[in-house]
Amino acid sequence: MIKKLNKFINSSILFSIMLVLLGITMCFMPKTSLNVFAYILAGILIINGIFQVILDIRMRNYFIAMNQFIPGVLSILCGIIICFYPNTLTMLIPIVLGIWFILTSIFKIQLSLSLRNFSGSWLLSLLLAIITCICGIVLILNPTLTSITITIFLGIMLIIYSVSDIIDMVIFKKHIKKIGKYFEEKIKIIEN
Repeated sequence: MIKKLNKFINSSILFSIMLVLLGITMCFMPKTSLNVFAYILAGILIINGIFQVILDIRMRNYFIAMNQFIPGVLSILCGIIICFYPNTLTMLIPIVLGIWFILTSIFKIQLSLSLRNFSGSWLLSLLLAIITCICGIVLILNPTLTSITITIFLGIMLIIYSVSDIIDMVIFKKHIKKIGKYFEEKIKIIEN
């Protein structure tokens, strides 16, 4: 039991160290990280598209209409486009996020204005919606800088999470014998 727990702890620590390294890479090489992410996404889209096309062709032999051919071809094309133009993904993500922020903030502005007669906190809601709208505009106007900023922020969050996980596992490993005995006692009680 203790050997299995040790093996789990060691693999968890190793995985967390890899995540720390990934986070550091994202912080210090955000453009490279975004390009690598774009290539991984492109590969996934191409493989998914090929799978969908093959599935559609195979199911036609059994007279089952899957209608996966067109989505599969579109997935392959999107993957190829991202492969040849990885920067489009880094530009596209902030623009899509910006449009989403603006659309949701417009809805929230309308909602907060309609609630002004019913709620005293409508002004705070209106202010937050306006700030969200401004953030959306910034995302659209400067997508490269915002995508780099988002990548750095995600890298920092990944480092914090992974270091926290490593600390937890080291503490867990320090008390492994007590924890192992506790679990063995619980298993004996359940078996009886």
